[in-house]
Amino acid sequence: MEIVNGIIESTGDDHFDVVQFPTRKVGGTLKPLYIVMHGWWGEAVDLVRDADESTKYSTHLFVHDDEVIQYAPLTTKTWHAGASYWQGWHGLNSFAIGVHARMEEFSPTGEPLASAGTLSTLHAIIPEIVMEYNIRDIMSHEQVTKLPGMKFTHLSSFKPYVEYGNADSVGRFLAVATIAVRSGPDVLFEPLDTINAGEAVKVLRYSDNGEWAFVLYERDDHKMRQGWVHESFLRRL
Repeated sequence: MEIVNGIIESTGDDHFDVVQFPTRKVGGTLKPLYIVMHGWWGEAVDLVRDADESTKYSTHLFVHDDEVIQYAPLTTKTWHAGASYWQGWHGLNSFAIGVHARMEEFSPTGEPLASAGTLSTLHAIIPEIVMEYNIRDIMSHEQVTKLPGMKFTHLSSFKPYVEYGNADSVGRFLAVATIAVRSGPDVLFEPLDTINAGEAVKVLRYSDNGEWAFVLYERDDHKMRQGWVHESFLRRL
């Protein structure tokens, strides 16, 4: 699969198909930092009904077996999380991609379960989204909001696609262009060094607005250095 301007395109190597079904229930620009996984008991058509815009509910992706329905580009804000909070961010509609998975049955303990086909498709698309947007974490509906919604029971199998938690475990990234290392998280701060395209860095933490990364990297003298770089020039290894 490929992601072009926020649109998922399946290729001949994929076992799933992607159908574009644009919804009018969108907001402005989304800065993808997270993925929120939602369970859904019903058909895709029930999820986003443009005729009933009073519901203020939409999402980016609906997955059922080998079909992916995309309602909006992954960089466009949809209305799937509502009043929500995670890791210091309020209103995750502005920071999270919404993924809904069709639930098929219940476990012996009463938890909703997706089919093997749905999980296979999710395991194909989620890593690609994580790499494309440097996604920091993947959460389930009930973790981020108290609004009614179905738990995504299979969350633990998707967590390994991201490294998350404290400042020492954000992860390793690759510079995709030559970037300036600055003394603070803004272009107004003085440049300290340069990181060349192809060099690896370790991200220790992000700025409050999520646009700058505080990185640790090694120079030719084998000494470690630190500084701030714009996160748009980094891709997760």
